[in-house]
Amino acid sequence: THIWTQDMKTSKHIAKSAKINNIVAEYTDLIGNVDAVLLARDDPKNHYLMAKPFLEEGVPIFIDKPLATSLEEANKIYQLQRYQGQLFTCSSLRYAKEFKITDDLKNKVGEIILLDAIIPKSWERYAVHIIEPALQILKPKTALKSVKNTGTKNTNIVTAQWEDGTCAIFKVLGDTSCPLEISIYGSNGHQTLKFKDTYYAFKTSLEYFIESVRRKKAIIPKQETLDVIEIIEKGFCAK
Repeated sequence: THIWTQDMKTSKHIAKSAKINNIVAEYTDLIGNVDAVLLARDDPKNHYLMAKPFLEEGVPIFIDKPLATSLEEANKIYQLQRYQGQLFTCSSLRYAKEFKITDDLKNKVGEIILLDAIIPKSWERYAVHIIEPALQILKPKTALKSVKNTGTKNTNIVTAQWEDGTCAIFKVLGDTSCPLEISIYGSNGHQTLKFKDTYYAFKTSLEYFIESVRRKKAIIPKQETLDVIEIIEKGFCAK
């Protein structure tokens, strides 16, 4: 029903395209006029500042991925919540149908030994798109043992290993043209999962956000989000 962007021309363009009736001059003007907010920005350095007034006023908010690039910053944002579940955040690829583990896939792959995921663009903004669904597939049962980035300035090749020996490789390749896919290698065989349906993933994430707003309940466990951010942060530090 309402929109704000940094540029009034942009706001008017989006409002016309999406049939949004109200354009506000300041994002804090949304408070008191909306039931929930989408902070649709993938620049994590601004998330705390921009989410703070909404969280302090008890407004439910969907913060775009990644919530933060350090555990310290993520916990700082979570501490602003007025109730559990007020803050919703994820990569929409968490809900990608291509990355769902079916019984048929479990039988074909067997016990997972290695997961290898790839995506273009930057580690800061796009690693979350492969890390979050990867952790949903792996469901690690032990603590994270190590994270090491052996890439270069423009490419990131990050290996994460857990105490039980489970291993995942996350390749974020900058401007290099590459698919968005996750390959799983297991005791019975291997399978490559290729992401295709953007609409389904994003629509589903919005549906879960709406459910969390209505129920005033956390849909995604906080620790799962922190586990994703821990790999993002250590992927930076290891370079």
